[in-house]
Amino acid sequence: MSVFEVKEYFPLLKSKDMSNEDKEQYLAMFYKSAYTKNILNEVDYLQDNAKKVKAKELPIHTPMYFFISDGKEVTASDWRELLSNYVLQIDIGTYKYLDCGHYVHHEKSDIIADEVKAFIKNYLVGQ
Repeated sequence: MSVFEVKEYFPLLKSKDMSNEDKEQYLAMFYKSAYTKNILNEVDYLQDNAKKVKAKELPIHTPMYFFISDGKEVTASDWRELLSNYVLQIDIGTYKYLDCGHYVHHEKSDIIADEVKAFIKNYLVGQ
């Protein structure tokens, strides 16, 4: 993987929140675990596992809150709609569109923290 690809696939490396030493350690951990037998098996079984999940009933009684990225790094043009339509089938399901890349937990952590706290509080009040 070229230096350009690394920065493209791991936007966290562009972050000012990590020191250069942290970024080097992050990459070292990635390269150490990226091509293990387990990871490669996971890729091989991705399609089969997706079919198994699709064949199961929706867990409609499990509360869910989806934080959905802008989808620019995803090949599905209807990324947001697929996820929002899924979670709207859940009894206690909601979503929030975030204008950010795949690493929503890093790029929008403050929003996610506040929203999760409110979601849990509202859920507990409704019980």
